[in-house]
Amino acid sequence: MHPGTASNRWKAYYFRPPEGAGRGADYYPHYFFEAKIDIDDIRSGYHETRSVSRVLEVRPCHADEFWTADMLASVDPSDVQPEAPAGVALHPLPSYVTEEMLDQAERQFVLYLMRHEKARFYRNYALKIYSAAGESAWDFSNRCLEILSDGFHADLNSLREVINRRLELLRERFFAQMRTDEIDASHWALRQRDCLNAVTERIDAMFLDAGLFSTTRIPEVACSGETLTDLEEKLIDLQREALREVESLIASYRERACNIDEYVVHPGLRDVHMVRTGMLWMPRRDLPS
Repeated sequence: MHPGTASNRWKAYYFRPPEGAGRGADYYPHYFFEAKIDIDDIRSGYHETRSVSRVLEVRPCHADEFWTADMLASVDPSDVQPEAPAGVALHPLPSYVTEEMLDQAERQFVLYLMRHEKARFYRNYALKIYSAAGESAWDFSNRCLEILSDGFHADLNSLREVINRRLELLRERFFAQMRTDEIDASHWALRQRDCLNAVTERIDAMFLDAGLFSTTRIPEVACSGETLTDLEEKLIDLQREALREVESLIASYRERACNIDEYVVHPGLRDVHMVRTGMLWMPRRDLPS
């Protein structure tokens, strides 16, 4: 390794300066690491292989030291070359750099990757599904809602049948009373009919608009007259009950979709594969020395 060989295993590399630059620049030795990392999650079936290249200006390495993200910088592997650029000043390796120190630096880097490289996942216990890597909790919960949508609409249709049967009973009662009292042309009959039609329209609209991604709200029917008849009270109560049932159904499905927890997968020791380790001479960066 030049200048000042400390290891036959660690090779010397040099940073490629931009075109037309570099002559007269000071190049300092940095630890250089290039690795591939496997991220595997058996539960979700996810697999990813990442490539990372990092540098750290040469410093003493101790077994009880923990490298942090702000200590290292990324470097493009295509900017790393085996020949020193012409005209640069290569600073020598510090005297404390030994074979043992270089091995310790590599171990520190592997431990750093095991701590800092990760993939974040979410799981929904009720649905027994997992997120994809990089999928946010919001996107995952929305995907869960989409999966639940068929079951939701089936339950919504069942609820609509129940409400429609009760509405039909009130309609039959209205027409039966009209025939008995023979007042189908009276103001009372017109008022009851208008209230019945208005409630029916609003309930139909509510069920058509109800969805896991929408907010279901319908205006309450305002029946004319100072005092509500028994039929009008029952119609308005039915409308309110239908709205409560729909809102409750939506809330229960949203709760199932949002019943998620987060977990993080880190690479293990066998998941870190060193590609290149060496000493890279390059200009100083804003890194702790």
